[in-house]
Amino acid sequence: MVPLLVIAVGMFLVPLLAGAVIEAAGEGLGYDMNHPFAVAARHTLMTVAQGAALIVLTLRRVTGRSGLSLPKSSLGLRREGWRAEVDTGLRWGVLVLIVNMATAWLVRPLYRLFMSEEAFQAQMRLETGEFGWLAAQGAPGWILGLFVFVAVVLAPVSEELFFRGYLHAVFRHRAPGHALFLSSLVFAALHLYIIHFVPVFFIGLLLAALYERRGSLIAPIVAHAFSNGVVALVSLLQGWLQAG
Repeated sequence: MVPLLVIAVGMFLVPLLAGAVIEAAGEGLGYDMNHPFAVAARHTLMTVAQGAALIVLTLRRVTGRSGLSLPKSSLGLRREGWRAEVDTGLRWGVLVLIVNMATAWLVRPLYRLFMSEEAFQAQMRLETGEFGWLAAQGAPGWILGLFVFVAVVLAPVSEELFFRGYLHAVFRHRAPGHALFLSSLVFAALHLYIIHFVPVFFIGLLLAALYERRGSLIAPIVAHAFSNGVVALVSLLQGWLQAG
């Protein structure tokens, strides 16, 4: 039940409460919270709250006195050999990026068979966070910068800490032989994607395999950050090019 509680509180309750507070504060200050930039800012700040909550709750559960009281190394948080882990993470990051692009290229035409083009594009914007569109529309730099921070730093750290460091270990203990599949399935499902469910599932498989192979979270975090960073950079450049 404890992983489910972390998921319920960290991934849903905290960001929903943060979103309500942000919207109320924005309206109180006289901002139009229905403006696309305001909506994007609120969603990004909700993701910040989500990431922070995942980190705090996972560490509290695993290393805290009221939790399991385990050392941080049980989550794969080790300083030893960090340079080698970074190097491995960068190399695997290239593989993660290739798998992400290849699986997305394969599944997108399939969804187009069952979705109208309008519905497909709307879902694509929802899943990609409309980052490229925001850049094309001249969104404030702080919104774009915060989005990049979430994609390249906060999401890799919080997601690897919870899904690989904690949840994968739980599945490895309770369902030996199925931990890779189960942790990756939950990882993909909780992103709430439709079009990119399969790519995220395969990304989860790669990152979980890397964690099992290295025994350290540094390499998966770096691989995750590298892949997210390249995707964010490409989206940003595409948006600026569209803006002329």
